[in-house]
Amino acid sequence: MKSKKLFIAALIFVLCAIPMFAASSGESIVELDNWADKILELFQSSWIKAILLVALIVEAIGMVLAGQQGGGGQMIKKFAPWIIGTIILLSASSICSYFLGDLKFEVAITPVIQSVTSMTV
Repeated sequence: MKSKKLFIAALIFVLCAIPMFAASSGESIVELDNWADKILELFQSSWIKAILLVALIVEAIGMVLAGQQGGGGQMIKKFAPWIIGTIILLSASSICSYFLGDLKFEVAITPVIQSVTSMTV
């Protein structure tokens, strides 16, 4: 039990320390915004949706075939996580659009401050 608490404390420490190293690597919020746009474009692409729709159809056919063989409750336990995961990935574009689509960041605050101070001097 004590080793479990020590492991959790070490994990929390690592998770708290990682952002400090990430922030010092020279990347800014612009880089994060670019990556968010790339993720959003990936989930909104038509080929991802086509692949996921084919996967959903294959899962449904597999569920029907397993049901015909008398799978019973075990069939639902096997197929439910895959179907739920596929549906969540299909709706990921809407979720990403909701959370990431309308974000606007103010990036260049330092040049504004420098220009104001140079005007007053």
